[in-house]
Amino acid sequence: MVIVPGQEGIVRALTRISIHGAEYVDLVIADPAAPDDPAGHLTARLGPEGVVGDVEVGDRVLVEGFLRMITGIAKVE
Repeated sequence: MVIVPGQEGIVRALTRISIHGAEYVDLVIADPAAPDDPAGHLTARLGPEGVVGDVEVGDRVLVEGFLRMITGIAKVE
């Protein structure tokens, strides 16, 4: 999956972690057209500024980034 502006994804996995007291979220985002194809999954570790909304597994999100690097997500309401 290559990220294009305004692209949607589906959160397949979400793990909240703390590194030296700083909070992060490890994510796996799937292409909605092929959510079960691991070749289309992208992974990211984002800080709190990169996650907009109360995102949980199964949510649809708008993906920000470039090529295959996610820089932020926002929950689709």
